[in-house]
Amino acid sequence: MKPKDTKPEIVLRDALSATGFEFETHCSDLPGTPDLVFRRERIAVFVHGCFWHGHTCQYTRGFRAKTEGWESRQEETKEKDLRVISSLKEEGWRPIIAWECRLNANLESEVSRIRRFIAQELLSVSTSERS
Repeated sequence: MKPKDTKPEIVLRDALSATGFEFETHCSDLPGTPDLVFRRERIAVFVHGCFWHGHTCQYTRGFRAKTEGWESRQEETKEKDLRVISSLKEEGWRPIIAWECRLNANLESEVSRIRRFIAQELLSVSTSERS
């Protein structure tokens, strides 16, 4: 079972809510049960923990000694992530990943990146509605 309401996820939700964005959480009707869903824009956000998803960042390298024996689990998780992203794209969704390390290092920058992604999709949606 996938953990819900992790600290990085809550931090991101709070930051996006503070800027006026509305979203659903933990939508089990979509592949991979995205952490945040913007239905109108068809955007699915996943908040990934660096260790469990095998991210190659400085944060994960700090756990190098603890990763022995976990490599196969991380590889399975990465393969599952690829399948989920592919399924979402096939269904017309735009997945985006927010990495734990980026949220910890510079929350403002990561929130801005996600807001730009959503704004770009909003523009795309409103343009196609006019046609």
